[in-house]
Amino acid sequence: MTVFRTILPIVPLSLNAYLKRKSLAKKRFFDQLEMLTKNVDFQKYSSGSRLYFKVIYFEHNTSNIRDIDNVFKPILDFFSKKIYHNDEQIKHILGFKLEMLYNTEWFDVVIDISSLRRDEIKFYLTETCLLIEIGNVPLSENDVVTWYGGDDEA
Repeated sequence: MTVFRTILPIVPLSLNAYLKRKSLAKKRFFDQLEMLTKNVDFQKYSSGSRLYFKVIYFEHNTSNIRDIDNVFKPILDFFSKKIYHNDEQIKHILGFKLEMLYNTEWFDVVIDISSLRRDEIKFYLTETCLLIEIGNVPLSENDVVTWYGGDDEA
């Protein structure tokens, strides 16, 4: 099966902020995701598939930044039963948050954009969103996000 990749123009609410109404907040988020993905043809991996899950959180808003750990679980829960059968199938998780207003020279991200449309690329660069990718393990070198820190030579 091919890699599942999508852009979500929303970021989950921090459910910890809604302790008393956590289930309501989660349902509201799932309802939003259902509307956003209503035309997506989900192809489910077999129950024996070993999968990786990648999230890149492009944050352009400094007033409402979410912690990356609060982003993972609601997204995993939403795609469970749509793309894979069980969380146990996820063997590798990769995710990070890019605070785009604080973009500096020391952090380079390489993303394979060969399957993306020009408007999708523009969206990453201007709007808060999530890039979600789910695929079979093992990852190939082309599927890995590469970054270089500090003044080290590449």
